Amino acid sequence: MNKSQKNSFFTTFSIIFLGNILTHLLDIPVLETISKPMIMLSLLAYFYLNTKGTSFKKLRGILITSIIFSWFGDVSLLLESTEKPYFFILGLGSFLVAHVLYVIAFYQMTQKQKGFVQKNPFWLIVFLVFGGGIYVFLLPQLKELALPVFVYMLSIVSMSVFALNLKGLIRPTLFNMIFIGSLLFIFSDTCIAINKFVLPFNLARVTIMSSYILAQLLIIITCTSYFSTFKSKKHQTKTIKN
Repeated sequence: MNKSQKNSFFTTFSIIFLGNILTHLLDIPVLETISKPMIMLSLLAYFYLNTKGTSFKKLRGILITSIIFSWFGDVSLLLESTEKPYFFILGLGSFLVAHVLYVIAFYQMTQKQKGFVQKNPFWLIVFLVFGGGIYVFLLPQLKELALPVFVYMLSIVSMSVFALNLKGLIRPTLFNMIFIGSLLFIFSDTCIAINKFVLPFNLARVTIMSSYILAQLLIIITCTSYFSTFKSKKHQTKTIKN
């Protein structure tokens, strides 16, 4: 993608973002039906076009698959209703797979170097205590969903831990983006759980979707820039040799 195409993407993505938020503010269901599936499809197009020709084909495939499963999750939760509650489980399962794939991708991005959390394991305890605290808070209301939610909580906390592990291994700007994105993901999913199982709150959908969309955007832009960094290094090496 050239600069003009990237500008077009961000303009389009901003429209999708605003369209999704407006559907919850103004109660326009048809707008959500249109905008929600477009979130991950637009990010998939952005990532796919900007990482063509990379030598990291396995990592690229993992991230593309994760984006696709995130799309499945979005569509499943869009179809959820009191008459079709199973779509919630399907959505949970889709995002579980997406998080596991993000974990694998973030680990591969360390290129087998020792990361921040590996050097500072205390942070692993911090995240486990945080995730465990949220789970214990939700547990009385979960009933038959106790185990699925536990596994899901473990996966999303793991994703954030592996994002933190990239500190010092990628450019500071990229690290900040991917780590903030992972925290926004945790925040969004925690809001979903509180709103669904504990206490519905005002502007829940706006809070959930705005943080979720920003989380995915930051993660995908970071991963795309990671590929671009190695493209630039490869180009510089060729230039020096010539």
